[in-house]
Amino acid sequence: MEVIINKKKTRSENSDRISNLPDSLLIDILALLDPRDAAQTCILSKRWYNLWAFVPSLSFDMEKFKGKADNFNNFVSSFLRLRDKASDVHKFALRYAVPLDTKFSDLVIWAWIMYASEHKVKNLVVHLFGWPCHFLSNKSRFHCDTLENLHLCGIVLMEADDLCLPKLKTLSLIDVTAHGESIQKLLSGCPALITLIMCYSTMYTSSISFGSIKSLTIECCTLGGSLISRLLVLNLEFVEGKGARVITFNNMFRVTKAINRGAW
Repeated sequence: MEVIINKKKTRSENSDRISNLPDSLLIDILALLDPRDAAQTCILSKRWYNLWAFVPSLSFDMEKFKGKADNFNNFVSSFLRLRDKASDVHKFALRYAVPLDTKFSDLVIWAWIMYASEHKVKNLVVHLFGWPCHFLSNKSRFHCDTLENLHLCGIVLMEADDLCLPKLKTLSLIDVTAHGESIQKLLSGCPALITLIMCYSTMYTSSISFGSIKSLTIECCTLGGSLISRLLVLNLEFVEGKGARVITFNNMFRVTKAINRGAW
C-alpha cells in the first residue's frame, strides 16, 4: 500500500513539471503571453497565483479587445494597479485605437506612460491610430533616467515644459505630427541620442538641429508643409533618405556612409 502511494505522488509531481520551475523562468514564459492570458494563469494553482504581477515586458493591444475602448482601458488600468509595485518594466508597448473623445484618451495614455517611466522602463513603444492624440502638452513633465529606446507612431507631438531623457539612444518617429518647437525640444532633451528614424511624419518648424546623432534615416517626411529643406547635423556618420526632394545638410564632414533611395 505504501508503494502505491509513492507511485501516485511521483506521477503527480511529474505531471506538473512546469510549476516546479524557478520563478524567474516562469515569469519569462509569462512574458511571452498576451497580458490577459498571463493574468488568467492566476487560477491554475497557488503556485501561479501572483506570478503574472512580476512580468517585466508588457504589450497591450486594443485590437485584441475588438475595439471596445472601455473594456481595454479598464483592463490595462487594473493590470497596472494590481501589478507588483516593486517590479521594473523593461518594455512597455501600446497599440491603441483613439476614440472621438481624445481628451480622455490623452489622460489615460499619459497615465500609463508615466507608470512605465516610474518603473524604470527601457523600451517604450506607443502606436496610436484613429483620431489624433497628443503625446505631450505644454504642461507635461517627462523625465525618465532609464529609457533607451522610444518608438512613437501616429501621435501629435506637442511642446513639453520639462523633458529629460538622458539615456535615450534610439528614437523612431513614424507618422508623427510635430507642432512648433516640439521636435527640437524633444531632441534637446535627449543628449545621448545616437539614432533617429523619421518616416511619413510632418514637422511644422523651419529647421531642425541635431547634436549627438550619428545615424539619421528620413523617409517621406515634410517640414512646415513643404519637403524637408534644412537639417543641421554635427556628428552624423550615417544618413539614409527616401522621398524627400530638397535636403540641405550642414557640417557633413563626419559622414562615412550615405544612402539615397529616392529623389532628394
